Amino acid sequence: MKTLAALLLLAAPAFAQFDQIKRVTGRFHVELLKSHAPTGSSGLGEPLYDVEVVVRQGGRVLYEYKTPSHGPDSVAPGYFADDFLELRDVTGDGVPEVLFHTGFQYATGSLANEHVLHYDPRHRRMTEIGHKEFSNSGTHGFRWLTVGKRVLGVVAVRNWPASVAEEDRCHYCLSPFRYTLYEWNAGAGAFTVRRQVDGRGQFEMAGEALDAEWGLIRQLELKPR
Repeated sequence: MKTLAALLLLAAPAFAQFDQIKRVTGRFHVELLKSHAPTGSSGLGEPLYDVEVVVRQGGRVLYEYKTPSHGPDSVAPGYFADDFLELRDVTGDGVPEVLFHTGFQYATGSLANEHVLHYDPRHRRMTEIGHKEFSNSGTHGFRWLTVGKRVLGVVAVRNWPASVAEEDRCHYCLSPFRYTLYEWNAGAGAFTVRRQVDGRGQFEMAGEALDAEWGLIRQLELKPR
């Protein structure tokens, strides 16, 4: 006679089955999983997959992220974006945050949201503290910058001069970029703006801008304000 667990497994739909993609272990044990079968489609009709992230400590589940319920053509949920998974202290409290991505593939580009899970020792649980601006796409970039013992989130966005007409601001045209640096503010319980830096060159993509002007951003942050 089949056990109840076996019957439930046989009855479960394909999209409920996940494959482990990556695992990291340190202060926490974290697993990144991807649905075995596609659950949606991109702007080009290519398959997209649900993502699940499980954070454990001492066998106890502290946090579990799952792609929200959605239809096959939904662009709202965070689908599996890549295999990025990291334990890194970005708040300066000595306890690592859990970092991972979710996103979507459009017809002309992609989006990867940066999730930041912060441990609350008082309630022994993880909470999402990532800023809404922490994401990567063609014209919007994000990276972590380490300066001494501090970790800052750097967001790159286009900085069109007023002389460029709206109709000439094409999606991947050359333009300057502006960089906003965010730092964790324990009092506010959120990442808040530390400073903004106007870039000097012109670039098509946010990633190119960050590559070329990373030294400038770092140099300015090292100087006293």
